[in-house]
Amino acid sequence: MGKTAEVEVIGVQPEMVLGYTLDAGKHLNFITEKPSSKIKAIEKGDTILVKITKSEDFNNPLNFDSEKSYLLGYELLDVKKGKHTAQSTASETSTTVTSTDETTPTSSSGDASRWNPATKTFTADDATIAITSIDQTTDLSGKPALKINFSITNNTKTEQNVGALFMEIVTVQQHNATTSNDLSPTTLDTNGDDGNMEDNLNPGATISGYYAVALEDTKNPVILSFENVIGEVEGTLTVTPQ
Repeated sequence: MGKTAEVEVIGVQPEMVLGYTLDAGKHLNFITEKPSSKIKAIEKGDTILVKITKSEDFNNPLNFDSEKSYLLGYELLDVKKGKHTAQSTASETSTTVTSTDETTPTSSSGDASRWNPATKTFTADDATIAITSIDQTTDLSGKPALKINFSITNNTKTEQNVGALFMEIVTVQQHNATTSNDLSPTTLDTNGDDGNMEDNLNPGATISGYYAVALEDTKNPVILSFENVIGEVEGTLTVTPQ
């Protein structure tokens, strides 16, 4: 358990007896009893990055082959409309990086109130995230990285994983002349401190943490995009590495 997986969704079955089900192959069933708004927005053909929290063999009497089916509990880490690769890589002298641009796009529903550029706060259905500062640093391999410091409030009525909530709402990309790539999470030399990303946050509770990403370079801008519904960016924050 605890492994991450990236799979393409080939079917969505919201009313299965065992729970809201995402099919990722004939014998792979990702199941949750209380789907978030992000999970409900996933469609056939989307690619999901998940952390496996539970795995059970399942002998489906309708399967006429000898292969087992698997029921998988999971935490949703990321969703892409196209296939992508999100890899974790594994020191720290830091420089605070200031934002160079803050915008408030309007969603298709016309609601631009979720993103507050003055406080750098985004209020989604599942969580409220405030970006408190962004530091430029280096990771364990000595490569340049960004440390995104934040506070997060659990807006749901159930316990939620901090990392899953953050990555459900925030996408971090670096843009250059030819590409706009998701930045991979990385590890800082902080004596085992994971930025509280592995903590489980109680309903209504608030905690501070950080999310570290490896930079592709120190020249091109990094854009944080905030979404309440997949595909609808309702706020962005742009920083330029030094």
